[in-house]
Amino acid sequence: MLFVSLYAIVVALGLGNTLKSLMLTYLSFTVPFCTWMLMGYFRSIPAELEEHAMVDGCTKIGALFRILLPLSAPGIVASASSRSPWPGTSSSWRWSSPPTRPR
Repeated sequence: MLFVSLYAIVVALGLGNTLKSLMLTYLSFTVPFCTWMLMGYFRSIPAELEEHAMVDGCTKIGALFRILLPLSAPGIVASASSRSPWPGTSSSWRWSSPPTRPR
């Protein structure tokens, strides 16, 4: 059902069978999913680690880059690898779309 409405939106925007429609559909699915997945991962990191970094003299940005990002690297890699557009995906899109005449 979701794809039918997404197709209707893409056609209504005049982007049917274009690269822009492919980018729009990739972004509309990957950004919310990766945000949801990373929110759960960041919530699993204890807030006390950031507080302890600030006691040791870090700023919020310093705690982010020195403590939180290294700890969240596995979640970022998992999110990026599970939702990145692989080269095979774009070729399958071309094969499944109806042929068009060159302009």
